[in-house]
Amino acid sequence: MAAAPAGAHASDDERAELLRLFGDWHHPVPEILAAADPDRLPRTTAPVRKAARTGALTLVSARPAVALRDTLVRTASRLGPGFVLRGFDGIADRRPPTAPDSARVS
Repeated sequence: MAAAPAGAHASDDERAELLRLFGDWHHPVPEILAAADPDRLPRTTAPVRKAARTGALTLVSARPAVALRDTLVRTASRLGPGFVLRGFDGIADRRPPTAPDSARVS
């Protein structure tokens, strides 16, 4: 995640911006970004919004907001890791579609 003003967009396209920001990260991050289809937008909208909300929680800096966030995270963690991880359903457990058997290379 990278912080940007609300409504801001990359000057050329979002994939190019991601490659500028994360293209020198470890394997396979640059390869995944380079292979991304800029038109996979409908499938990725919900996970991106969820990631943005999660990321926004890490950026709070006002003492009351930080205390509230930390208390909520601590409480949720005590309810069990499954409770916290359910918030990532559809993201962390996603598996890419596989090619039909006839298209696979052996």
